[in-house]
Amino acid sequence: MTIEERLDYLEKRQKLVEEDLAYCHRDLINLINIIENCEPEVHYHFYQDFRTCKDDLNNSNDLNDFI
Repeated sequence: MTIEERLDYLEKRQKLVEEDLAYCHRDLINLINIIENCEPEVHYHFYQDFRTCKDDLNNSNDLNDFI
């Protein structure tokens, strides 16, 4: 391969890389627009708290008896 052929090959490769970069840039802009236009989702979480208590708590004032 001569120097001229290598230069032509490198110029073609450079043009392909520039095109790929332009497509990537366009795709990135589209993704950013999609993300910016998305509304945040609302999530609800329900927690169930199961605690064990002692049997006879009628006369107790100690909070630790209820845990």
